[in-house]
Amino acid sequence: MAQCRRNEVTCGKNCPCEENCPFGCPCQGWCEEKLPSGVQQDIPLEKLRNLGYEPYYQELFGVSPTDEDMDPEMGGDYLFIGCKERNSDSFNAGIFGAKKFLLELQEFENSPSMISKATEHNGFYYYNTNSLSYCGPNKIFGFSPIENIYPFCADYYDCKYQVGKVDVCEEHEWDNTRMSVFKNDRNWAGWRCGRFTEYDGYVNQLSWLWENFELQFWTLKQ
Repeated sequence: MAQCRRNEVTCGKNCPCEENCPFGCPCQGWCEEKLPSGVQQDIPLEKLRNLGYEPYYQELFGVSPTDEDMDPEMGGDYLFIGCKERNSDSFNAGIFGAKKFLLELQEFENSPSMISKATEHNGFYYYNTNSLSYCGPNKIFGFSPIENIYPFCADYYDCKYQVGKVDVCEEHEWDNTRMSVFKNDRNWAGWRCGRFTEYDGYVNQLSWLWENFELQFWTLKQ
């Protein structure tokens, strides 16, 4: 049995669900339509509305969300999480996934001397933890197109290991499909929205990032 538009159906050998849909065996095409897989780029606000999603959290990147903020009071089993420029009608980067997975706190190995591993879900890799080691702000969540992350303390795996510039890559060198946000912290909040991070080369632009970008959570209406 599996959920099919909130009704239980029996899945036979010819289950219509594609391999990249981790949520059981829904009606033909439902998963692919409502839950696009992988990190999404340039996704319009209007598309989310047309898919049946509605926003429940919208704050500037300089505001650190809590675990409670991430859980929609209006309910819903599936979420969209993304970041965008404040005045833009499209998200720079975002992901669709099951609420149960996205809100569950994770434990994974992490230290300044190792590459950590995010968990695969719906074609992207995700992390959400309240127990980072060696960091003052130890609560963080985010996503990546691959499993490798370097959360010390925000994720800058791409700059350190793929580009080789530690954490001072220029804007065009940063991976545009990663997001990293500190949770429940008075001093830290959003650190990167795709290629826009605290650093553009040796220029610290964190204040600009916090004032000009925003984080949003949407839930699929029941």
